Formats: sequence, structure tokens, C-alpha cells
Amino acid sequence: SADGPVFAALDRVLASWAAMVHGYGIDPGQKIHVLRMVRTMLHGFATLEVASGFQIDVGVEDSFTWMIDFIDHGLQSLDDSPRSPADSTILHEEFPNP
Repeated sequence: SADGPVFAALDRVLASWAAMVHGYGIDPGQKIHVLRMVRTMLHGFATLEVASGFQIDVGVEDSFTWMIDFIDHGLQSLDDSPRSPADSTILHEEFPNP
């Protein structure tokens, strides 16, 4: 059910992530994008690790730390100006879908 212990735990995780995002001073309209990005990166990393998807002889912990540092630096570099899908037009022009 939606009020079970798993959902309660999920709510606590999401609340802590929202507090973390708030600490970066990110525009409230952009928070959902940041939360989705963080969730996707952490979920993808965990999924690959559980499936023994990291076969290259480099410490997985080092890669995880690198990823967290990368996220941190990216979030620190954001300013408070809102971003819209139109802001990514240049990226789509330079790297169109095949």
C-alpha cells in the first residue's frame, strides 16, 4: 500500500534529497530536474554494481566518489536563472539525434 514502510522510507529519502538540492540555491522550478538526475545517476550506478557491470580494473568506490564530485560541481555551477527546454536548442543543433 501507499502508506507502507517502503513508501515511508522513500518519502524520507526524497525529502533529504530535496533538502540537499535546496542547499545549492537552485531555482525551485528546476528542482524536479535535479532530483530526477540525482535519482537516475544513483539508481544506474547501484544497478550496474549489483549486476557486476563494472568489470574494468578500477575501484568502484573511486568511480562513485568521482560521480558524486561531478554532480556536486555541476550543481554548484548552476545559477538561479530558470532553464527551459529551449535553452538546450544549441545542444540539439550540435548533436542531433541519429
